[in-house]
Amino acid sequence: MDYKEIDSKWQKAWQDAGIFESDVNGKESYLVTVAFPYVNAPLHIGHVRTYGTADVLARYKRMRGFNVLFPMAFHATGTPILAFAKRLRNGDKELVSELKLFHIADQEIAQMTDPKYIASYFVREIETGMHRAGLSVDWRRKFVSTDPFFSKFVEWQFGILNSKGYIVKGKHPVGWCPNENQAVGMHDTKKDAEPDIEKETTIKFKVEGEDAYFICTTFRPETAFGVTNLFVNRDSDYIACKINGEGTYYISKQAAANLKYQLNIEQIGEELKGYELLDKKCRNPLTDTIIPILNGFFVKEGFGTGVVMSVPAHAPFDYMALKKNRVAGVATEIKPIVVLEIPEKEPLTEGIVAGIPAEKYIRMFETEGSEDGTLEKATKQQYKDESHYGRMIIEGYKGMSEPEAREKISKELVESKKAFELYILANAPVKCRCGYDVVVKVVDDQWFLNYGNPEWKALAKEAFAGINVLPEKLRKTFEAAIDWIDLRAVARAQGLGTPFPLEKEKIIESLSDSTIYMSFYTVSNMLRDVEIEKLKPELFDYVFLGKGELGAVAESTGIDFQVVKRCKESFDYWYRNMSRHSGADLIFNHLTMYIFNHAAVFGKANWPKQIVVNGNVLSEGEKMSKSIGNIVPLVDGVERYGTDGAWMRGLGTSTR
Repeated sequence: MDYKEIDSKWQKAWQDAGIFESDVNGKESYLVTVAFPYVNAPLHIGHVRTYGTADVLARYKRMRGFNVLFPMAFHATGTPILAFAKRLRNGDKELVSELKLFHIADQEIAQMTDPKYIASYFVREIETGMHRAGLSVDWRRKFVSTDPFFSKFVEWQFGILNSKGYIVKGKHPVGWCPNENQAVGMHDTKKDAEPDIEKETTIKFKVEGEDAYFICTTFRPETAFGVTNLFVNRDSDYIACKINGEGTYYISKQAAANLKYQLNIEQIGEELKGYELLDKKCRNPLTDTIIPILNGFFVKEGFGTGVVMSVPAHAPFDYMALKKNRVAGVATEIKPIVVLEIPEKEPLTEGIVAGIPAEKYIRMFETEGSEDGTLEKATKQQYKDESHYGRMIIEGYKGMSEPEAREKISKELVESKKAFELYILANAPVKCRCGYDVVVKVVDDQWFLNYGNPEWKALAKEAFAGINVLPEKLRKTFEAAIDWIDLRAVARAQGLGTPFPLEKEKIIESLSDSTIYMSFYTVSNMLRDVEIEKLKPELFDYVFLGKGELGAVAESTGIDFQVVKRCKESFDYWYRNMSRHSGADLIFNHLTMYIFNHAAVFGKANWPKQIVVNGNVLSEGEKMSKSIGNIVPLVDGVERYGTDGAWMRGLGTSTR
């Protein structure tokens, strides 16, 4: 049996008959939307899971008698395409190798120094791949997020958000690319890593015999009572410096480069090697004990300050580094100090009751591969258990939970000037698509969407209460994301997309313009050929919010009466019953923003009804990614297995 011949026969028959082209009729409507693809690569077989689950639902609902709309568009805004073109202009061999995985011809790659060509090429390739995969898409409704008629819709959306006070300008930490000189988010980074910014307590340890300090950032200041020493990396470069014109502090050279976006750092004297600091001692500000400086094999010069406070009883990496120093005959008299315990009556990780906690957690995972892998798993489990169940045993804080003690001790340290607060990138290193390391910068004049606004947050929670979440177990994750999300940088200095209405030389960032675009599918096929200047806010107010009167809107915009009427009818018909599909990695950004923005812009009848969250298809145990090189191009999968075979592999859990 020739499966490919069967595939092409029926796909052509579907296309010729237009069976997936859906318009308003008397049936009950059902709208299925899925995250639109970014146009910087063709699809791979892992995308079958993302788009296939939505397609399966669309087909199922059709068979149940619903009038189903399953539309598709393309995402091209932001900096990724600009970075793509720049990398090729600079002769980036890694990127060329990634493109070769998709069998892209040399003559095509040569033209991809032009961002517009990149977008147009991948729009064609992605659409072709979706056709080959047999997706039941209504292609009449497609658009690209850089299309001018879509930008008018985005401008209207931001006008509403601004009128409600949800756009603010102020001082806040953001992920920042020093090379591009602008804020960056998930779509601006390699491997789509969202910069994870944490506020940490930075504790000062006075150097004995000097008017100077070592400073250490920590997320767990309550464990400072158990600090036995500090760690530096003997092979890294360090400096002495003044911070904000005051004091003398020892930090790594790389930390100084990173932290200059938050602090005024002025180097004093020559650079130092880490081993030159090992003969110094300092004083723990909480216990007033004198502690040594030791070599820490795990210390990263670009993380925090490049100096780590050692709490070997409660940090597996610290415990192992101290053990290595002892083997080398250094600091043999140092013993771990336990500052919090997990009561036996609480739910415990088996075997963790008494003794040195870090040692016991290491033993739990010591068969888990490499030493770093073991320590990483032990650290995550210990921190989780102690955060949930730990109780302080230090006088003055005895019986306090770990989070309660953390907050109290951090406040006391900062108020007594023994510490100050810094922001760090918890998931460093994160690479901008241009290749530079992302840092944290505190900006003074950045525009933000204020998801921390109490009124907006309450509205989002009300909207979320009415959403069916699949799988249901993720409901608490969404609730945590809604509570967590705060200010989000919304304007970029460069990129493709819609000019930011309040500062038009800037561009709206690429996730912020993609939160309610699903509603645009309901009218995109009718507005595509309307003159751009006619797409006025009053049109969108009428169509999406029911404001105004049909005849007056048609007259004021100059758009045909029947076009305006059909747009209104289409939105009202399609947007009352819908299902949104996206990936688990987008819960803490896109999907949460989707909830907030729908709650802010639309009436309650048009709030989201269902969110379906997909997992990732794994290849050899890892998420598929062209940067890892473990992808199977979708067209290759279809060619090799036929459409049905590619679907079975894509909807499964492994390509093995």
